[in-house]
Amino acid sequence: NTGFERNDVNFKMKWVPKSELPQIVTVKAGWADEDSAETYLGLTDQDFGENPDRRYVASQLDGFDTEHRLLHVNYGVEVSDQLTFNAKAYYNEYERAWNKFDGFLSGTPAQRVLADPNLYVAQYEILTGIRDSSGAEAQTVDVTNNDREFTSYGLQGGASLAHQLGGFTQNFQVGLRFHHDEVEREHRQRGYLMQGGRLVYDGIERQNKVTNMGETDAVSVYVANDVELGSATVTLGVRYEDIDGRLRNFLADTESGNDQQEWMPSISFLYELNDSFSLLGGVHKGLSPSGPGATDVAAEESINYELGGRLQREHFFGEAIAFFSDYSNLLGRCRVSDFGCQAGEEFSGGEVEIKGVEALVGIAQTLSSGAELDARLTYTFTDSEFKESFLSTFSQFGIVAAGDELPYLPKHIASVSVSLDFENYSGGIAFKHTSKMREEPGSGSISSGVFAEAQNQTDLHVRRSFGESTYLQLMVRNLTDEREIVAHRPFGARPSLPRTVILKIEHRLGG
Repeated sequence: NTGFERNDVNFKMKWVPKSELPQIVTVKAGWADEDSAETYLGLTDQDFGENPDRRYVASQLDGFDTEHRLLHVNYGVEVSDQLTFNAKAYYNEYERAWNKFDGFLSGTPAQRVLADPNLYVAQYEILTGIRDSSGAEAQTVDVTNNDREFTSYGLQGGASLAHQLGGFTQNFQVGLRFHHDEVEREHRQRGYLMQGGRLVYDGIERQNKVTNMGETDAVSVYVANDVELGSATVTLGVRYEDIDGRLRNFLADTESGNDQQEWMPSISFLYELNDSFSLLGGVHKGLSPSGPGATDVAAEESINYELGGRLQREHFFGEAIAFFSDYSNLLGRCRVSDFGCQAGEEFSGGEVEIKGVEALVGIAQTLSSGAELDARLTYTFTDSEFKESFLSTFSQFGIVAAGDELPYLPKHIASVSVSLDFENYSGGIAFKHTSKMREEPGSGSISSGVFAEAQNQTDLHVRRSFGESTYLQLMVRNLTDEREIVAHRPFGARPSLPRTVILKIEHRLGG
């Protein structure tokens, strides 16, 4: 069984009261659910080549059920031409239960079985349903229900003040946010025997893999100021985060916590050389905090640099921006599908550098017929490097030598698109290429290790408007139905999106 059912209902209301000061209140409420026969279980490369949409029978019990509820309220007021305030309150609930194949109860991890099925014949034949399980745990299929409930809520506010100081035009901004989020996890494991191509429960009660609760309280404050200095605009800013996390492990009857504080300054500039060309650049500190309860792994920190230029001349436009990210500590986090580690456990990848360039060229022109033409070409080159050698039990790091490239980071991404708008009609076509990428650290030829294949995708869209409030749109994604391996994790080769046709009708109510 494959496929899914999904419902997504949103209600959004705006109210603009008749008052002396311009004000607006926006309320958004939403509900969504999903019931899909989704799985982590992929294929061997040989089976993928024969049929990328094949599903092994060991995934027959896999099902993903979710429900999401949200309520957001936003208020904005313009006190004067120079001063504005904005405040937002938000609340989200998300529940998900994913009953899925998670390997075998003992023995060889499923990743290795699918990487070399000729070496692990018995396990491969159990996955495909052509062999019955012997009853040993090494041939007993692990089906785990990852049941989780997430809740987040908070209140944030900000102000913006445009003013003159010292003869310079400035825009001062300040913001404050109080945030809370929590998650309750109960990962229930059951053993199943493959019998006649069906999974049969072995009747043995087993302890949960995970039963815990993590929660975090965070306070965030930022201050920024834009200063116009002739043809240049300089932005100075700083952000402060105070993150207090706690994790209660009910299986081990333990509780841990951590408190992280960090200042993140930034500076950027935009300099207009003339009406057509401008320079831009910036330096920013980045942070990815460690999870609640992590006591022996530092947060991920980086310094990020960018420098480039933009050109706009008549119908032609373009830009090129070089970037460099210097990580003092790259953070890796164990997922439930990783082997050799505990879910949520964090690992340090040490110092890492990522650098590259992004480029864009295009034209935007009105043709003699009155149609609007937009054509553009984009390209991104990315290079990465671990700066230290180390050995990690985290499967996505493993054995790392200084100079190795990072996994899951393609060197080349390019796209070209052309679109036309004419009266009530519009349409376009886009092509995107992503080069093959490593799925494990390494250097030299990518093909010598585990890698995801190069991706080529062509998308098409046409649209017909009926007045100002209604339109009909047809979209075709992956027009040529190219099917390639996008990843070998968690368990085996996974395919790219098949040809997908989407019909969309939209009607906007009110003025």
